[in-house]
Amino acid sequence: MLNIDKIIKSLLETRGFRTKKEIDDFFNPKHPLKITTTSLGIKKENLIKSFQRLIKAFMNKETVVIYGDYDADGVCGTAIVWETLFGLGLKVLPFIPRREKHGYGIKKEGIDEILKDKQIFEFNKKIPSLIVTVDNGIVAHKAAEYANKKQLDIIITDHHQKKKKKGKYDLPKAKSIVWSDKICGAALAWIFCREFLRFLKQRKIVVKDKMNLVGKQIKADLIGLAVIGTVTDLMPLLRENRALVKHGLEYLRKTKIQGLISLYRQAGLDPKTIDTYHLGFIIGPRLNATGRLENALDSLRLLCSKDMVKTEGLSEILNSINKERQLLTEKAFLHAQKKVNKDKKFIFIGDESYNPGVIGLVAGKLAEKFYRPAIVFSKGEKYSKASARSIKGFNIIEAIRSCGNILEDAGGHPLAAGFTIQNRYLDKFQKIMDRLVEKKLTASVLTPILEIDCEIKLKDISWELYDKLEKFSPFGFGNSRPTFIIKSLKVIRLRTVGNGNKHLKISLDDPQTKIIEKNIGVIDGIGFNLGYQVEKLKLGDAVDVVFNLEENVWNGSRNLQLKIRDIRLAKQKSSLDTSRED
Repeated sequence: MLNIDKIIKSLLETRGFRTKKEIDDFFNPKHPLKITTTSLGIKKENLIKSFQRLIKAFMNKETVVIYGDYDADGVCGTAIVWETLFGLGLKVLPFIPRREKHGYGIKKEGIDEILKDKQIFEFNKKIPSLIVTVDNGIVAHKAAEYANKKQLDIIITDHHQKKKKKGKYDLPKAKSIVWSDKICGAALAWIFCREFLRFLKQRKIVVKDKMNLVGKQIKADLIGLAVIGTVTDLMPLLRENRALVKHGLEYLRKTKIQGLISLYRQAGLDPKTIDTYHLGFIIGPRLNATGRLENALDSLRLLCSKDMVKTEGLSEILNSINKERQLLTEKAFLHAQKKVNKDKKFIFIGDESYNPGVIGLVAGKLAEKFYRPAIVFSKGEKYSKASARSIKGFNIIEAIRSCGNILEDAGGHPLAAGFTIQNRYLDKFQKIMDRLVEKKLTASVLTPILEIDCEIKLKDISWELYDKLEKFSPFGFGNSRPTFIIKSLKVIRLRTVGNGNKHLKISLDDPQTKIIEKNIGVIDGIGFNLGYQVEKLKLGDAVDVVFNLEENVWNGSRNLQLKIRDIRLAKQKSSLDTSRED
């Protein structure tokens, strides 16, 4: 029988924290201003090269272009760098590529558009001479070579996986490369700007008033943008990422960024309650939607505008585009899942009707539903754009790059990636991947596992335990809510709720050790998408329940309840339903 202290100790150990220092660092993470570049693996000499080039641009009044990315991480990172450099007095403009027109990352097509853009020239009467990438560029060899031919310097800031060639990292020929895979693109952009300001203060190059104003932004609102990027890009919320999010959420709750205030209002959110869930499932999708279907510059304008009328209008546009994105995703997913060959270990599906902006979401839903790596492609006339999502234990970007000789480009992470391929190579690519997954994907990797932190008794549940569990927040990827199992509970109430009776509502009792909450010897539970279980259960059954402990407030009454992850008849195997709502 575990008491609260033993439960907490067990939870810490499963997360890898055993020593007093490790535990203290987890519960009391350092402020982001104290995160060192050394801990992130960022080379100091590369930072200095970058800063010296930016100072040269400042002194010569050169036109600097920030080449961002069209997802929420890239847009937030672009906003951070633009706000910083513009605030310091540099002649700087942002450029966000369009998914269908330019593709992901810095490309020749994007560079040409920058050099030929009359508005960019009119801005400073000078052709751009320096590009700073945000959240892209680490595999942009062709673009870097082309920029050099056009007498354009490039500073790359990126966090995606480096490419290897003959056992060594193969890096683009840029003026400097600031890279770390421990944080997201926006967080790396924030670290870059923080260090640049410190560099300038040491040398007293920029006007003091401007540095003070930018310094206030970096210490507050811009941290909030780095947090949005961290959560939406699914960075594990431990160590530096945990420090950023835990402290940064406070800045997001009292943000002065007008665009975020409008976005909160439009989504019906109370700023004081903003948490990782809201960023991942409400704010993030809206910021992402423009880059998926339209022009991500609208999301950037929202974050950088100081005009409330403009931000209110833009937030409505983002919401409208996000609704369209949801419909397109669901339509493509329903179509794609009918084409899945359940006998294969790897899903490879494409169609001319799939919008390139939603194929990543469709791949994610397929990977989750069928629990296997999934690649979904949008087939064009000559080329197809593909997006991949994987499962734990299979490095999808490594697998894709093994087909590098037939790909136009490829980039990403172990669990998510994207690439472009000529249609004539689609069959060849599938055959190579089929052989690869057949060799590497064992039955154990393809078996979905519901990981449980520890077993407890019903009597262990209390407000004291709940309050201590909340100290593990912020929750998210890499630091999920603690998951428990209680065995042999008795079913005393049972019904389905929600649209289509999809959800399970249940009340449980422990015949041996009861919980005492307001003299009620039972606890309620809600199981989302578990409504089908009502056909397998009946009153009086003994069940094992896997759950997260949560607070339920209803009609002014505050109670503890179980958010059920899975349920089975005691001493029987469970069939885990891995599906969830978008």
